[in-house]
Amino acid sequence: MKNKLWILLLPLLYLVSCKNYNVDEGNVLHSTKLPTSIPENRSWRTDTPDPFLFPIIISNIVHNEYSEKIVVENISDQDQFIGGFAILNPQTMEHFIIPEKILKSRSSYIICNGKCNDDEVDVKWLDKPVINEYGDHLVLLNQAGRVIWNYVYITNNP
Repeated sequence: MKNKLWILLLPLLYLVSCKNYNVDEGNVLHSTKLPTSIPENRSWRTDTPDPFLFPIIISNIVHNEYSEKIVVENISDQDQFIGGFAILNPQTMEHFIIPEKILKSRSSYIICNGKCNDDEVDVKWLDKPVINEYGDHLVLLNQAGRVIWNYVYITNNP
């Protein structure tokens, strides 16, 4: 009997204890007008990444007749450990995990897809290029699987 009384009393106490507040009284958030100007539409690629926020980026994809080179670059002033980073192609869900590697300051790590000269690249990934059309993109993931950089291909001719 006591439990039934509490079950009935608790919602009643909750409703009675709620006070109607006037929205205008004590409101700490002030209304503001929305901006009338619309931001300029820009491409998805960031031309000047911040090395403090993103020390490792996909800086470029270089094409030739039979291959493409994905350039992962350390844009910071410090050496960066990139072992365990991954390149992901979201269209096909193919991925490449970078082996144990310390990337020196202002240097690059080159991943090749297709037929590449071994002297020009650090590692080969796929047998053919993956960036084929305008809007194709690759994602750079850190060791925890978090997206740290998106590279969107915005050139019409690979």
